[in-house]
Amino acid sequence: MPTRGAWLGQGRVSRGSASRRRGWKATCALTALLGGIAPALAQPAAGTRRSGEQDGPAGAVTPRAAVGVDATLTFGPADPAFFNYTDYDENALRLALVSLGASYRLTHWLEAVAELQTANTSRARVSALFVRVTPWRRHPVHLAAGRIPPVFGAFARSRYASDNPLISAPLAYQYLSTLTPHAVPSSADALLAVRGRGWYVTYPGDTTPPVDDPSEYDPDSGAAPPTAGHRGVALVTSSRWDTGIVARVEGAALTVTGGVTLGSLSDPRVDENNAGKQIVGRLTWRPHPALAVGVSAARGAFTSRAARGTPGPGTGGSPQQAAGVDVDFSRGHVRVRGEVIRSSWRIRTPLPPRLDDPLAAIAATLEARLRVSPRIDLAARGDWIGFSKIAGTLYGGRPTPWDADVARAEAGVSYRLSRHSRVKVAYQHNWRFAATRRTEGFPAVQLAIRF
Repeated sequence: MPTRGAWLGQGRVSRGSASRRRGWKATCALTALLGGIAPALAQPAAGTRRSGEQDGPAGAVTPRAAVGVDATLTFGPADPAFFNYTDYDENALRLALVSLGASYRLTHWLEAVAELQTANTSRARVSALFVRVTPWRRHPVHLAAGRIPPVFGAFARSRYASDNPLISAPLAYQYLSTLTPHAVPSSADALLAVRGRGWYVTYPGDTTPPVDDPSEYDPDSGAAPPTAGHRGVALVTSSRWDTGIVARVEGAALTVTGGVTLGSLSDPRVDENNAGKQIVGRLTWRPHPALAVGVSAARGAFTSRAARGTPGPGTGGSPQQAAGVDVDFSRGHVRVRGEVIRSSWRIRTPLPPRLDDPLAAIAATLEARLRVSPRIDLAARGDWIGFSKIAGTLYGGRPTPWDADVARAEAGVSYRLSRHSRVKVAYQHNWRFAATRRTEGFPAVQLAIRF
């Protein structure tokens, strides 16, 4: 089964309440079916071995092919404030996600990896498709090309629910800001006018064609469907993988990874949309088995050609650049993880008041997990995103964060039902610091099955 940590993206499906309920029933049935057949699928074919490798001392062989299934059912209430909205128009607390992954080793140095994924019974999409090359047996150098696992950050490389001690993702990897690669705000005022509305961005005066179909706007939100708009982006998108090539070199305590991709951290791409490329790298230092420290950096083109075509001067290329530091420490039954990410976008507005400085955002996450028994884990996480200030004519001309600051606290318990399944119960509380402060709390239950 291809996993992000082992190194080896959901389509738009907001179709209304009735179809969503039908999708839930179908996905639950599909999950039950996969749970029954996955153990058989996961078994290697008899007598297969990796090319060029010998049998083990007991005659064991390593399979050429491997198949894995990952299914997650998350049950929670509606989110009228869109704190848990994802970049595929889904409430992450009402999500049924099924992934089918496979890998095939062609030779001792070449392996092909693919994964199909469906969310709430939407049309299956290819979420991963790449080849992995290990040129030298005696040297820990690995190459991957295609739709590849992410390089930046810590959480994005721990993709599956079984790797997450809680139900939600950290805000930096999920919460939608009011920037979009498909449109450029005409001025600082146009950006300030949509603060705290990243789930559906409609800049005043924007004439670029909407990417989303307003008829598919989620009716559970309680809001009237807009006439046009775009989806905002997270600081780092974890639900989609980028396309490119990446290399990794491993040492005794130091691992260096670097690559070139078509998209950016906020907008991973399968196709090229702006003639730009992203350079991304990561360094991981493990001075002790219980401690890992990571440093990541990336810079890539963000806005699309359509957005750059906005009339007016100064709407040229708008890069996104980011840097992050993460720490992972474990001792006994306790594990603590923390991460800080700073991302900035250079947006050139065609009209005054202009954006003279890059738009910046800083996200911080702190997470702790306690294993109280072989089957039971307790976990808690705190998240915060703060946005840099800009000045226009709105808000009395005072410097104001270009998007509303947001915070989240989440705590939960998970219980391991079997070697392949786990159930989680969690509660999260969210704060959005806009013109009027708004808070929302949500309980949720999740069943995670993985073979």
